[in-house]
Amino acid sequence: MRIVLSANASDLVIGREYLGNDPEGEFVAMADGTIAYRHPAAGALFANVSRDAFLACVRAWDGYVERVAPLTDETAQLRVVDELRRALEAQDGLRPGGFWAIILEQAEHGQL
Repeated sequence: MRIVLSANASDLVIGREYLGNDPEGEFVAMADGTIAYRHPAAGALFANVSRDAFLACVRAWDGYVERVAPLTDETAQLRVVDELRRALEAQDGLRPGGFWAIILEQAEHGQL
């Protein structure tokens, strides 16, 4: 899973999620400043409290993907997942049922 950010900072759709080359969902800046994730099958989910928090979570995710990909040792992989968890928590991104909580759960189970 990767997130491609919008090149235009004024866009309401600030990013899109891709699985491989296939677009999945989009991240939308809401009127109250929060960021929602929208997906045709999942509906709308909370993603972040703000644009800055969202961008920090995307950076944490990108770092996770880069660090976990070459690892074959499960203990080392779980350490990287724990680093991701702490980074997402620091940005208030792990609300139950929210986008990042679901992504973290999948990472914990080796699905991402």
